[in-house]
Amino acid sequence: MKIRLTHTDSRLSTAAVVMALAAVLIASRAPGLLLHPRFFADEAAYYFPYAFNHSWVAAFTHVQNGYYSLVSNLTSLLSAHWVPLERAPIISTYVGLLLMVLPHGLVWTSRNPAWAQTWQKALASLLILYMPQDDRMWVSSISSQFYLTVASF
Repeated sequence: MKIRLTHTDSRLSTAAVVMALAAVLIASRAPGLLLHPRFFADEAAYYFPYAFNHSWVAAFTHVQNGYYSLVSNLTSLLSAHWVPLERAPIISTYVGLLLMVLPHGLVWTSRNPAWAQTWQKALASLLILYMPQDDRMWVSSISSQFYLTVASF
């Protein structure tokens, strides 16, 4: 019995490989952040303490300095209530990593004519991967808004 891969299967397989490679490259930029997760700035100062000390509804709908941040609110909620306190930064850090990898998968599975050719997809992935960002914000829920913006295209 022969298994035939369709074009969609091939595109998904390629996207999975690219996403894994992107995750490795992202991790290689600051491996210590994944080995020893931490909260970054507002995650520690505002979002996590608010989620820890308030109800799920209040924490999920919390507006910080006039801005609503779904990702920061949700990761803080999960951090505050699903894992022990000393491991709480793991959620935020790995959600940040996942959201940094997401645009790569979307580019490689997309049918957008802007990146129809493999070299265009590779260029788009490289631009996303090397988007300028302060190393302090690397793999955090606070920085995920930039990657979600890119993913929306």
